[in-house]
Amino acid sequence: MNLRKYKYHFCNSGYNYISIPVLLLFLFLFTLLPCSVYAQGNCDEVTLNEAKKKYDIGDFNGALELLNPCINNGFSGGELAQAYKLLAMTYLAIDSVNSADATIGLLLRLAPNYEPDIFDPVKFIQKIKAIKLAGNNVQVTSVSKRAENIYEAPATVYSITGNEIKRRGYSDLEAILSDLPGFDISRTLGGTYSNIYQRGYRSNNTDRTIFLIDGVEENDLWSNIAYISRQYSLTNVDKVEVVYGPASTMYGANAFVGVINVITKDPKEITKGKSFGVSAMANYGSWNTRYVDVTMAGQIKNFSFSITGRKFDSDEEDLSKYSDFDFSPSFYDGFNYKSKLSITSNADAYYTQNKLTDNNPLYTVVRDNSGKVTAINLTDAGADLARQKDKNGLGQTVNGSKVKYANISDEYLLYGKARLYDFTIGFQTWRKKTGGTNYFTDNWSAGSNNGVVWIPYQTFFYVKYEAPISDQIVFSNITQYKIHCVDNNSKSVTLSDYSNGNLNLLNLISNTNAFWTTSYFYELSKQLRNELKIIYTPTTNFDLITGLEIRNSQLQGNYNTSLTSSYPSDSAYAGGSSTAQGAILGGNQYDIRDWGFYMQGSYRYLDNLIFTLAGRYDYNKIRQFGGYGLQFNPRAAIVYSPDRFVFKAIYSEAIKDASNWTKFSTNPARLLSSPNLEPEKVKNLEFSVGYKFTDNLYADIDAYRALYTGITGTKNVPYLDGTTGQNWPMGSMEIKGIQSTLSYKYKNYDIYANYTYTDPQNTDEDLRVGDIAKQNANFGLNALYFEKLNCNLRFNYIGERLTGPETTVTANTSVFPAHLVANMAISYQDLFLNGLTFQLICNNIFNKDYFDPGIRSADGISYATRVPQRERNFMFRVLFDLTN
Repeated sequence: MNLRKYKYHFCNSGYNYISIPVLLLFLFLFTLLPCSVYAQGNCDEVTLNEAKKKYDIGDFNGALELLNPCINNGFSGGELAQAYKLLAMTYLAIDSVNSADATIGLLLRLAPNYEPDIFDPVKFIQKIKAIKLAGNNVQVTSVSKRAENIYEAPATVYSITGNEIKRRGYSDLEAILSDLPGFDISRTLGGTYSNIYQRGYRSNNTDRTIFLIDGVEENDLWSNIAYISRQYSLTNVDKVEVVYGPASTMYGANAFVGVINVITKDPKEITKGKSFGVSAMANYGSWNTRYVDVTMAGQIKNFSFSITGRKFDSDEEDLSKYSDFDFSPSFYDGFNYKSKLSITSNADAYYTQNKLTDNNPLYTVVRDNSGKVTAINLTDAGADLARQKDKNGLGQTVNGSKVKYANISDEYLLYGKARLYDFTIGFQTWRKKTGGTNYFTDNWSAGSNNGVVWIPYQTFFYVKYEAPISDQIVFSNITQYKIHCVDNNSKSVTLSDYSNGNLNLLNLISNTNAFWTTSYFYELSKQLRNELKIIYTPTTNFDLITGLEIRNSQLQGNYNTSLTSSYPSDSAYAGGSSTAQGAILGGNQYDIRDWGFYMQGSYRYLDNLIFTLAGRYDYNKIRQFGGYGLQFNPRAAIVYSPDRFVFKAIYSEAIKDASNWTKFSTNPARLLSSPNLEPEKVKNLEFSVGYKFTDNLYADIDAYRALYTGITGTKNVPYLDGTTGQNWPMGSMEIKGIQSTLSYKYKNYDIYANYTYTDPQNTDEDLRVGDIAKQNANFGLNALYFEKLNCNLRFNYIGERLTGPETTVTANTSVFPAHLVANMAISYQDLFLNGLTFQLICNNIFNKDYFDPGIRSADGISYATRVPQRERNFMFRVLFDLTN
């Protein structure tokens, strides 16, 4: 071999700066491989057959003598699983229960999704099921992109099952997150339904958490917003897994504060051994809220399929009794127009440039001794005229309806997948049409009946192949194509008047009336993504996961907008004018290429100590000269589980690339773009300890510290004669926190509780991060009576959420005291018919009047400072499960 030739190629290639750390990672993991990887000895299928013969004739000691010497250093991956199974059955046959439990634990560690055969011994089948039900083998796939025990995963992770979701009466995914630790939620019932802040990170939208359906990213391609709303099905949910902390090592540039992964049911879970099955629910309740959610599945030999549909509609609660949404002209009676419209800065230049005179009844001119104009003050007559014009503005008819509060939700989803042998194909399409009213004050935006609606929709298709190449290697490849869009008929209807600053003194002098403007928005982005993944498991003590991910995206820059056409995609300029279009070099569509290469290795030492080391390179290119280039994000974890304890130490890093929405988009409240934003970065360190008091009682506590740099937020900046919003680098942030959970099962009772402490600080400005509660706690009790009647009671405690001058949300002057909300769900199963369940749900039992903070700048001018939350409401739901 010509070593000089290879050395030259390595050192002079364009990738040497990539290869060195990756090579070191490979070498480190290589040194961890036990000698047994290379030496198979004389243990093979013949040994297994001999042991099986001895088991069949009752020579259990003989079977043990053949199997035990080969367990640790002989069998290959596939043979090892068979050996564990036979060894466990042998231990059960001689009533060595503890040894059988330990062996089954090893089997499930090697094959997390293992299911016994129907012809296996009954004691073995029952033992497998008992260990799984006891929680000793709760499996998660969202941390390492492979199945692993939740207690051994190299991250803080929480899992909630589909059965728990059903019992608790959740009607949507966001309601689930409200019961989990580590989340602060500002529910607006607006365009994004909720802003979900994970681990104390307040952002413009739900765009720092990666949201997945079966591992396929749901975050909007253009904005990175996760629209976690009511369009998503619940009948098809097997479980929801939440990973806390940075996860860029596996998911790339935008898994910044965590991951939410919804795992859908395998068709056989619905068919339950039959050829066809249906799982359905229908709901009707307060505010004419109704939805239908149906999943159908079928299975014929090696072919299986499922298809899911959901339709959700609601008139939503009428908030017109609250001052920010009542559209009352009396608001203007107390408004200080003199302060708003008078000119006190650069008054002399203002006077000269606008050719004003001294004898106008709407204002008075103040001069100093030299005759220089020092102020132009609005008179009482001027204030009265502005006040009357603003009142008249609220009395107008806009888009065929009188201006008043109204809000709607109209959402649907269609999802399907089919599997034949090792191939799976799937698709999903959804659309949500909701009012954007609650984002804004009534002095800025009209209601849904006046045309204020936001209509995003998404479609994806995927093809996946996953199969073992050998006993030790599993190969997987998934190809996805996505189309994400904001529909042409998405509209804002905004008010230009004197109190909100859209009209000024010059407009008053020219006798301009308050008026409403309807703006149409459109956005379309597409992406082709491919991920190749290989899982190498030579022994039960070592595994290696490596993958290559490629994305090719065509993402829009600014919105296409129009003031005259409902189809801005066809007839309008980006940004609303030819000037805005011309200012975007290369047009309004951006070609973006992303490459990601990741690797994670885990080594188990002394059975209860696991070392995990991982790293990922991401490369981003926008057109020819843009993009953030090359970034590396590592993860390292140690998991130690002696006896009933579980200790974890985790270090991870991540980046958040500013989305095209963040960089380029504008709207009536944010008129300036920010094309030069750099990626945000985070370094996170956390420690946790868990203890299993009994098989039915488990508690843990997790402490973390995250350091963020280059964070982005919206702030008001000077613009023309007033101010406007702009996305802006807000400096650095340090977030420290504690999460703790407890679960307890006793006979027919299930109890869960969790607690969150969060201390988020903007370190550059020495301000506390606004809208984030210092303390949150959740508690739930579930009881099953007579095997039919299920009663669930849940409490959510949300601590005081600070806003105002001492926080990062300086303009929000509202107060958000601590409050407690209670919810319940009562279900009766198999009433009249097997599989038929009736459920009564009551949310906010004590009718607590409380508010969530407004989003973004929450300045009380454009964005509302607070949003009223739902009063006591009732839902009646029918659930039906049928197999044939």
